[in-house]
Amino acid sequence: MQELNPDTEFTVTEATLVDLLIALVFICMFVSAVLYGSGNRALDRVMYLSLFPGIGFAIRAFIKKAAILVNKKGIWFAGQPVTDWNNFIAAKINQLEMRSGGWEDRNELAVEYYKGTEGDVYKKTIALLSTQNKSGEEIIAAIEYFYELYKTTNEQSFEK
Repeated sequence: MQELNPDTEFTVTEATLVDLLIALVFICMFVSAVLYGSGNRALDRVMYLSLFPGIGFAIRAFIKKAAILVNKKGIWFAGQPVTDWNNFIAAKINQLEMRSGGWEDRNELAVEYYKGTEGDVYKKTIALLSTQNKSGEEIIAAIEYFYELYKTTNEQSFEK
């Protein structure tokens, strides 16, 4: 678990190892097409194209944008704010039904918050992928930490 303090940000990204493994597979396809050409020029040309996704996944492994970001201001998803702590209601992890023929757990983060002048309650669901570098429990712990931090600092400002 990442050490949290009021000045940190809890960041969830895609796992670097997965991107590097995919890049390696595509680059190996390219190298094998160059070294062991099949004699079928059309097939070789298609195999040469595997260099582009290989480079793309290698770049993606090192240039990551945060999928989910939690800090003292609120919760963000894909660079867009979901809610600030003033409008936050609750967050929980939901386990979804397994797909037919599927083998992995499917989870989502559900964030409830107020929005608008009428005080309408909204719910944002965010899919938690198995390739992300943080678990659902860690995300909930970070949300609880920063929300408690917001409540205590807010209560202290009312007491003064």
